[in-house]
Amino acid sequence: MVAAATVLFIIFISLRFSRISKKMAPEPSRAWPIIGHLHLLGKSGQELDVTFGSMADKIGPVFTIWFGSRQALVVNNGELAKECLITNDKVFVNRPELMATEYISYKYIGFGFSPYGLFWREMRKLVFLQMLSKRRLVNISKNFVAEVKESISKVYDRSRGGSGAVVEMNTWIGDIAMDAVLRVLVGKRTSDMKVDQRKSCQKCLRKMFQTFSSLSLGDSIPWLRRVDLDGKERAMKKAFQEVDGWLQLWLDEHRERRKNSFSSNKEEEDLMDVLLTVVEEGQFAEESMQFGVDILIKSNCMGLIIGGIDTTSVGIVNTITLLVKNRDSLQKAQDEIDSHVGLERQVNEFDIEKLVYLRCVLKESMRLRPAIPLLPSRESVQDCTIGGYHVPKGTILIANLRKIQRDETVWTDPFDFKPERFLMDAHKSVEFEGHHFGVIPFGSGRRVCPGIPFAVKLTENVLASFLQAFTVSLPSPSPLDEDCDQMKRILSNPLELILRPRLSASVVAMNKE
Repeated sequence: MVAAATVLFIIFISLRFSRISKKMAPEPSRAWPIIGHLHLLGKSGQELDVTFGSMADKIGPVFTIWFGSRQALVVNNGELAKECLITNDKVFVNRPELMATEYISYKYIGFGFSPYGLFWREMRKLVFLQMLSKRRLVNISKNFVAEVKESISKVYDRSRGGSGAVVEMNTWIGDIAMDAVLRVLVGKRTSDMKVDQRKSCQKCLRKMFQTFSSLSLGDSIPWLRRVDLDGKERAMKKAFQEVDGWLQLWLDEHRERRKNSFSSNKEEEDLMDVLLTVVEEGQFAEESMQFGVDILIKSNCMGLIIGGIDTTSVGIVNTITLLVKNRDSLQKAQDEIDSHVGLERQVNEFDIEKLVYLRCVLKESMRLRPAIPLLPSRESVQDCTIGGYHVPKGTILIANLRKIQRDETVWTDPFDFKPERFLMDAHKSVEFEGHHFGVIPFGSGRRVCPGIPFAVKLTENVLASFLQAFTVSLPSPSPLDEDCDQMKRILSNPLELILRPRLSASVVAMNKE
């Protein structure tokens, strides 16, 4: 261990001195040998995006940070993000190898984390053209629309008393997102399981989201991974094994069902069916099949679960929180739904396109409170230049959305929640595909999130159905009565709202028939 520490110290010092010959991005002060800038991160529970934002205010929009022996480049404005994700897309085309992604991707086999190459290109084509294409989205959207309405109906029944129903939104919205994603992915819903199975499945998925959401000390100081000093690898391994068990069970059930079925309805296929069909028809190159069929399918399902459930539910809760804090915007969104849909029937997927202001609300929420404030990191595969600074091969790229999407040179009053800004000509064309670098919550370039249409459709359906069905008020006292600048801390606590019916019982009952 002492020898390893000595080697790391020598590497650290040699890298520091190599900066003399090349112009490198500035660094925060007080970088230490071995641990780099780790001592500056996570102070008093402060989130990394906030810490990086404060550093950017002091030393500029691009800087180098050392996670132990690993060098990272942090970019904090849209121009620099575009230079990295578009101009140098082929340079920052890989994901860094981290402990969490190693488990999630079954050792970098899953599409979201596999290295750039033939297999990655094949999987990208499959995901975009078959699994999450616009045509398939039309079919699968019927499933999650039904899921949303059923969940709304259950809470509506609870809310019919004079005092309404107090609902813990994080859990409720999380359950909607979980069942919607699982229904589309593997044709399952936790709500259909036996009580003990449902609790077990929900618990292991939530545990996985929590366990895999932070860096391990072993990622920054590799030789410490052997001793698992912070215990994170043990926790990750246990969480992975539990979710893998569920995925294997569902995969075996799919095989058994397909074996006993004489015909298949393509429109009713879930995404695990699509993967099985692709494998059975030999659409993958031989190189891609070396991993084994089960690993190939489970790794990609795991990636879709990780990317689809927690981020979607956090985004929806963030949006509802901002609307409750900004009552004028809440009223405008409900007035728009009343104008286009009314209160005589429930909103459906065909109504969503008419709800222009609701889409503006979603854009503003994702700008101000992105579900993931730091884009999933990338890694450079060769040397390049960013913002006039030399960036060596193997540098981890971190795009800080907290600063990028609140840039005062791009947005007027960037810290205020103003959905109306997206009705103005200057920003009317802004969408989520990663072309406008004032709003890039799903990333950009080759590694852009493939599930944008699914996530946006699900989010808009939940928001429209929720806003049409309920009037919303806060318990007293409520943490939302405090300063909105404390939103990060507020959102770390469960959001409780009092919900009362806006729709008549007969309208909601039509969904049950």
